[in-house]
Amino acid sequence: MESRIYCFLGKGYGPFWDFDLPDLRSSTSTTTTTTTTETLLISRLAGSIYSSLTSFCITHSHFDHISSLVLSAGALINTPKSVWGSDETLNRLSYVFQAGLWPQLAHFDCSDQLALWLRRFESETKPVTICPSLELQARPIAHGTCTHQGTPLVFPSDSPDSPHQPNGTDLNPTNDSNPSSVYHSSAFFITHQLNQHQFLFFGDLGPDSITGLNLNQKVWKEAAISFNAGNLRTIFIECSYDSSRPAQLLYGHLSPPFLFEELVCFAKQISSTETSQNQLIGLNVVIIHIKEDITPIENGIQFDGLDIREKIFNEILDLESNQFQLGCKFWVAKQGDRFEF
Repeated sequence: MESRIYCFLGKGYGPFWDFDLPDLRSSTSTTTTTTTTETLLISRLAGSIYSSLTSFCITHSHFDHISSLVLSAGALINTPKSVWGSDETLNRLSYVFQAGLWPQLAHFDCSDQLALWLRRFESETKPVTICPSLELQARPIAHGTCTHQGTPLVFPSDSPDSPHQPNGTDLNPTNDSNPSSVYHSSAFFITHQLNQHQFLFFGDLGPDSITGLNLNQKVWKEAAISFNAGNLRTIFIECSYDSSRPAQLLYGHLSPPFLFEELVCFAKQISSTETSQNQLIGLNVVIIHIKEDITPIENGIQFDGLDIREKIFNEILDLESNQFQLGCKFWVAKQGDRFEF
């Protein structure tokens, strides 16, 4: 049901760009059945690529973004691997490995060469080198809010000497005066150290107009400086739902109207003119994180037959051509796509 890929491979442009792997297209069966040999070969090839990775950069700790990392932890023991993230992200990720949900295969120190090395970003001003020739700077963004509602679960104590807790009593009550808190995600500025070419990769994010925090605007201001300098030419940004999704059901995500709300904010940071039209000429906007459409087909409603990616892409192109005319070029990322910039 949830088959979209929320993971991207990246490396600095230069020697050894292509893995020396056989081309599977000529050996793939023309039927829908994959042979055992092909399955084993694909698995081994995946292992070859995975063994070449040195770092993982995690925008936030939701399951759809960390599950593969957790499941693959310990799969290869020949190469130490760093996992970069904010304090908030890594603390939550660490809980998965330390609370019995998965073997303890991640640590905040590098003493265990067989485990993932959890590494916090030191500061917003100091970039970290994530692989040869690439450095990363992270910025906080808002992915909705965490709202504490309902009655917390209470687990009975195994000790007969423990005082009885009435049903529904929270042993660690939350602060009722602050029922909501921001769930932070991250935006990554990734820069090639030699030529200073840069791209901006957003984790999941909600629009500033809903969060009210203006964290996105701070990122756009910084991005505008890089764009005007000729360094930033590509942005990866989510658009999880189509335009019919009500704002109150976005859950910290974007739909096409809110995507353009954010891009207009970016365009206005680039130039002091009032208009945002044609301010983003030369920019590639790669749409990611499109969620599967599992809306039930109701009687009397005609099914349009469009893949959700195609539907969202069409809505974006329509808004660009008929309303905003920002001048940027849009792409929808698909599994197997390769972007060079």
